[in-house]
Amino acid sequence: MCDRARPSADFPCFSRANRASRWIALVLLGVLALAIPLRAADDDGLIAHYTFDEGSGETLKDQSGHGFDGTIHGAQWVRDSAGNGTLGFGPGDYVDLGNRPELNPAGDRAVAAWVQLQAPSYPAVGTNWVILDGGDDYAKSGYLLRVDGNSTKLSYRHNVNGSASDVLGRSSIPNNTYSFLVVTRSGPTTSVYIDGKLDVQCPFADAVEMKRPATLSQAVQSFAGLMDDLAIYRRALSTGEILAMYEQGAAAHGKDASWIGHIRLTPYCHDAQGSILVEADFAGVLPLKAGEKADFELRPAGGKAIKTEPIAAMPDGGRCQCTFAIGNLAAGKYEVAAVLKDAAGAVVHQSAAAFAYPYAPAEAPSPARQVVP
Repeated sequence: MCDRARPSADFPCFSRANRASRWIALVLLGVLALAIPLRAADDDGLIAHYTFDEGSGETLKDQSGHGFDGTIHGAQWVRDSAGNGTLGFGPGDYVDLGNRPELNPAGDRAVAAWVQLQAPSYPAVGTNWVILDGGDDYAKSGYLLRVDGNSTKLSYRHNVNGSASDVLGRSSIPNNTYSFLVVTRSGPTTSVYIDGKLDVQCPFADAVEMKRPATLSQAVQSFAGLMDDLAIYRRALSTGEILAMYEQGAAAHGKDASWIGHIRLTPYCHDAQGSILVEADFAGVLPLKAGEKADFELRPAGGKAIKTEPIAAMPDGGRCQCTFAIGNLAAGKYEVAAVLKDAAGAVVHQSAAAFAYPYAPAEAPSPARQVVP
């Protein structure tokens, strides 16, 4: 079916006039929540791994074998609504991870975890919920990841050479819902993933090494909610690894993973303009393999393409759109499709939506069907 609603503004346009992708800046350092181990397929480079399986005691164990245990201050061992054991944080609660520069590795690195914010007031002006304090010393050293209480968006502060860079993201952390957060750096590029999807990429230099203890949550600006299964790597995580980790933990966290391995397609009919706009999300089939190419197609229902719009360069987030002019089409049934093909031209994945042209006029309800207040 063809939706006449307005399209999202988050999709870069891949018409011939504009094939450039559009990014909105955000830098994030991910963290926190459940009993599904956050292990990449290749555990080489694992620095620390907190599974939160202890259930009692005042020590948060590092299961990597490297001994980066944390000391719990106030946080309580609890079970979430799905019955999973985790650690709950309230006012003044935190875990002291010690003054360990290894937790802020130079060069490539990644942090992956689940978080469930449970803020009693949301939004909350004048309040911030710290997820990870990487030895933050304003404008001097370390870093700080928190949820900005006023906007509910992710905020990352990065201290380098006497200056502090504060970045407020576009993505909010929902209240009372788990989110899977990953930040990974490969070379000069830092990439942020939320629930398995790339949220933003940007260049970012190393923060000055930690000179203060790192903590989960913070005594002053404490996290409010649940943390679990945090993994830190001294290497970058690939998109495929991140998708696999999200898919592994999605069901236990009440998240949808059905989009993985599929292209999501949404068409929008514009009657007056005689056009149809098509939005596609290729995130579920990324990263593309060598030689794979994607395009949009307009075709008779069940037939071959009569118009094709190639996607010259797939954006890293996988979201794109194009517009087909259809004012000169003969009356009949058609479909628009987003198609991914291999190097030989064989279809690997596709998603299609049918529509009839000309569009059926909007039906006015009969007097018998009208509801009068």
